Amino acid sequence: MATAEKSFCTRCGLPIEPGSTLQLCGLCRAAQTPPTQSGQIETGAGEPPPDGSSEAPLPRQIGGHDILGVLGVGGMGTVYLAMEPGFDRLVALKVPRPRIGDKISRKILDEAVVTGRLAHPGIVPVYRIGEDAQYGPWYTMKRVEGRALSSVVAGLRENRAEDLEKFTLPVLLGIYLRACEAVAFAHHHLIVHRDLKPGNIMLGDFGEVLVLDWGLAKKLEEKAAEGMRPSTTKFYTAPGAQVQGTDTSSFSHDGQVIGTPAYMSPEQAKGAASEIGLQSDVYSLGAILYELLARCAPVDAATTQDALQKVIAGQLVPLEKRPHGRSAPRVLVTLVEKCLSLNPADRLPTAREVARAIEDFLGGRAPWRPVSDGGKAKWQAPAGKWDVGADSLTCIAGPARALLESQLPGDVRIAATVRAEGRTSWEIGFWLALRGSFSVDGYQIRLAGGPEARVEFVRDGVIAIRRLDLRLSAGADYELLVMREGDRISLFINGARALEYRDVFPLRGNRVAIAADGPGVFLRRVLVETRGAPLQLAFLALPDKLFQLGQLTEARELYNELALSHPDRDEGLIARYKSALCSIELGENDAALEELRQLEGTTLEALSALGRARIGFRSKNIMEAWEALRDGCRRFVDAPVRVEIWTLLMNTADRVSRESAELGATLYEQLLREPWLEAHETGQVISELMALAGLVGGKPKIRSEALRILSVYPHNVPVRLECHTALARSGMTPALVQQARLSLHATLALGARLAKRDRWRVILWLCETLIASGELENARRWLSVVMKETPHPSVEGAWARNWLALCWIVGSGPQEALTALAPHSKEYSATAQPQHLIGAILEAAALSWMGLRDRLVASLEGEGAHPDWKAVMDALSGREPMDAFMKYAGTLTPNLQAEFYIAGAELQMARQRDASATSLRRQALSVGGEREFVRKLASAR
Repeated sequence: MATAEKSFCTRCGLPIEPGSTLQLCGLCRAAQTPPTQSGQIETGAGEPPPDGSSEAPLPRQIGGHDILGVLGVGGMGTVYLAMEPGFDRLVALKVPRPRIGDKISRKILDEAVVTGRLAHPGIVPVYRIGEDAQYGPWYTMKRVEGRALSSVVAGLRENRAEDLEKFTLPVLLGIYLRACEAVAFAHHHLIVHRDLKPGNIMLGDFGEVLVLDWGLAKKLEEKAAEGMRPSTTKFYTAPGAQVQGTDTSSFSHDGQVIGTPAYMSPEQAKGAASEIGLQSDVYSLGAILYELLARCAPVDAATTQDALQKVIAGQLVPLEKRPHGRSAPRVLVTLVEKCLSLNPADRLPTAREVARAIEDFLGGRAPWRPVSDGGKAKWQAPAGKWDVGADSLTCIAGPARALLESQLPGDVRIAATVRAEGRTSWEIGFWLALRGSFSVDGYQIRLAGGPEARVEFVRDGVIAIRRLDLRLSAGADYELLVMREGDRISLFINGARALEYRDVFPLRGNRVAIAADGPGVFLRRVLVETRGAPLQLAFLALPDKLFQLGQLTEARELYNELALSHPDRDEGLIARYKSALCSIELGENDAALEELRQLEGTTLEALSALGRARIGFRSKNIMEAWEALRDGCRRFVDAPVRVEIWTLLMNTADRVSRESAELGATLYEQLLREPWLEAHETGQVISELMALAGLVGGKPKIRSEALRILSVYPHNVPVRLECHTALARSGMTPALVQQARLSLHATLALGARLAKRDRWRVILWLCETLIASGELENARRWLSVVMKETPHPSVEGAWARNWLALCWIVGSGPQEALTALAPHSKEYSATAQPQHLIGAILEAAALSWMGLRDRLVASLEGEGAHPDWKAVMDALSGREPMDAFMKYAGTLTPNLQAEFYIAGAELQMARQRDASATSLRRQALSVGGEREFVRKLASAR
């Protein structure tokens, strides 16, 4: 007897039964999906359409749509080619198959609703939804002409010349990336596809990449049971699982297998519906990537039951053991392995992370890798003191700086959970691209919390960006991510981008550091990652390296070549500028000026200002450089390189100030008169002027200089606010109180030019002067205005509330103080802010003065008292020594510390503990005696 010739599956290469005409093994027949809307009528098993659909007459109309033909038949429904009424456009119209059951029929509408929510270029848009009296529920969608990705993989496996030439690995990865982005969009909306496979990815004839067939999709937060798509393929039951077949219309629950065996996740294969989540789709995406690299599925199995068992056990064929998989890039092999992890927690969290990994590979970027030695990053402490854990940093004494020992060229990112405790204000900074262990150059991102909350980006010591609209407070966790990717520096706070800066001339340092201004700053889950230099060199990398090595003539030749080759691109203009820099360093200023003139009228004309300044520095003509930079800031306000011009301008003023404080002050005053100065730049200029004044004559000089500048700039809001801030920080003496008050009234008179928060700050400064001069009634009137206008709880509201209560208490009005404090007591006691604790102490003092013993005990010890305040309240009530009170006071800023002592003294006096009250008043004077406000309140009784 002749032996039958052995046949192999055309899809995966496994042996198939002799004489089979289907040319597919059992597993691939189970996995095969019709290329939806392709015009070929197939079922999931590659068999003729069920129910005689191929011979059944076409409906004439469904839902008012003329039916022109059949596009495809699936396990749950039929897709027709239809003409949409009113628009005269061809659409795909889907209806349930006859006799499929009411629940599954309704699933057609569920699919339409899910798909309709996902407005994304990679997801077929749904046009209309309806119900036909004869054919049941229907919906229409965009008609797509093309081929399924499964067809492409089959062509590659069969070595079709056309597919081998067209679908190279970069092309396949580009298609895969776009599919991942479409799924990522669904994941963003918490929708799981649950049946991702090459057959459900359509490649349109005009470059479209579409993820199809959302019939099994599930919205995660919805508790209602979701339907599942039946299959015409016979399924075999895996141990402990029920597999959905064609004759059921039940909805999914634990114990039912949903999806296609070759691509489904282990939790799907087990039928564990409650465990299915976004990472189930990530597994399927890993299986698809596996197939693109190996040209076959990750499971070798002869039957569906065998496939399910192997998926559940994680018995996948390693990619490198496949003939085509051996040549797969290691980065992609690692990605596949991670996506196909047995435990969902070990996979990437969503499709977006898969897409990012593919983007990095296609862009020549290495994957992010943790910086660690034995699992722990090594930090040095060149300043202050840190407690360093495996993945944590705690500031013990500050100002403190922690420097990572490793040098990190290329891209770097730092992630950490940051929290400040026991302090009303705090500051933390992240340095990138430092050039040395003790330098303060590079990029710095500073975050300040408390009354003066802000986020700043500093480039080489000069503030480039400042945000004052972010509220950061103590006692709260903030998830921070600081990144440098190429020329982009970014900050994310709790997942939202808070800051981004693109540097035309990226700095080249390779050290990173973290700084804190004092104790009580905690960083947990600290992770530093790098991916080193990119595979592809940047446009200017080679001449830049020659420039660094001092090979100026060779560098200039390459810069010129690039500039001539790309005259209309920014990269070509930068090359022209750098060629001029080479000429400057070679002493050929005329050649440099000619090259700079070629930048005029271009998008980077501002570079000419930088170039002329460099010529001035090289010629040792500092004032020529200064004028070139000042002119550049004036002319190129919106230019991308204005930050570089401003940075060099401020560095020039600082350089001059070191040689002559008087001349430096003159330069800074020139800037104050410039109309183009931005608010944060004004703040920096005032700060430098106050620093110079402090060097010359200490705090008295700072106060007199601030008042002088206020008199010179009566209408400049940023200048006036910065000067008021300087006066508040330096303390107001009795001689200056009246002048300060007049200047504050003048600022309030600017009316609508003041933002709301700025107006409240000015009123609070005004109230400080009124209290300092004993005008308590007037102060109470203004404080009531702030109390009424500001939201609660808030920083400004807390100051106004406390000061108003203090004014009443020292004026023998405890009932009025309680009236001011009580309405917002609950809101302010909800968080353990020091300002809120002062309010609680004042409330206790008012109650004590009024003799309300029961309410006083409840205030100090009851549910209304914040648990973090217990030690302080115990000390004030006499149950514990005052050490706890003094220890807490030591964590506060001097201004807040003085008010804390005054509040405590009022409570002690109310409870007839005169010695303790006197001691606390002395403490207040010792830390805040330079403020007449403190002196007045501390000696009011």
